Amino acid sequence: DAAALSQAKALFEAGQAAFAQAHYAQALDQWMLALQLVPDRVSLLTNLSAALIKLQRYQDAERYASQALQQDPTSSMAWKNLLQARQWLQSSSDGGTNASHHNVIDTLNDPNRLAISRAQALIAEQRYAQALAIYDGMLEVNPAQLPALIGKSLILARLPDQRVALEFMQQALRHHPSSQDLWINHGLILSNAGRHNDALVAYQKALAINPANP
Repeated sequence: DAAALSQAKALFEAGQAAFAQAHYAQALDQWMLALQLVPDRVSLLTNLSAALIKLQRYQDAERYASQALQQDPTSSMAWKNLLQARQWLQSSSDGGTNASHHNVIDTLNDPNRLAISRAQALIAEQRYAQALAIYDGMLEVNPAQLPALIGKSLILARLPDQRVALEFMQQALRHHPSSQDLWINHGLILSNAGRHNDALVAYQKALAINPANP
């Protein structure tokens, strides 16, 4: 009701003020109270994930960022928080905190790397249509963008109709005939289409580029 919305707004603004002064625990408390009044509010979920990252509670941050993206898959801030939380979690398991942290910052400052990371996260969640839309957007800007070509080819390999995938691979390989990844993906698609002899040729071309590729 109106009273709950007004109270939630006041709590939200109080949390913003606390966050701006680096009082992250206080901001978290204010936003958690607000969330009880207006559940599933994207702005609250996103801000909660940001505060939790500051407090180094990365699993909780990942959870709230994911909830925000369920409500609004286009929220760039939620994507950034999700990526940053996952990178910190990965660095904790790998023991490579400093290197991973710098990788996060580099990614967030590079629109192409951020877009690719978003697409990879969507693929991991089997949200292929949304990931495909990201790669298509990148290829509209630059039809020869190699990471986008590789990513799109992997998604197309999962589709029932491999004719579309094969046509796409012909275009991709014209842009990058020396890409071992594209030749490997081409082999996968050919094999999916039942063209196993042609797939072997594609894999042999990939091996010619990099004989040590396992």
